[in-house]
Amino acid sequence: MTEGDRGDPVPFKFRPPRSIAAMYRTPTGGTIIRRAPDHRAEDGMTIIEVMVASALLLMVAAAVSTAVYSGLRLQATARQRATANDWADHLMELARN
Repeated sequence: MTEGDRGDPVPFKFRPPRSIAAMYRTPTGGTIIRRAPDHRAEDGMTIIEVMVASALLLMVAAAVSTAVYSGLRLQATARQRATANDWADHLMELARN
């Protein structure tokens, strides 16, 4: 005789564990495959990812602007050198005549 049969209060009755396959049976006899919950609604960029991406973009923009500025300065120097060279040639021609 168990305690429940004597009238003692039993909070729950013991049931033997069911098999995992039995827990996921459909009424038609198939088996349901449980998948991990889909967290696509929570996908996105965190504030840290945004800050890292912004810093990286800032560094690339600074590097490109520095390269463009250096190139323009070299071009201006080359143009001044060519102008000075042409002016010196002109003065040499005047001195020969």
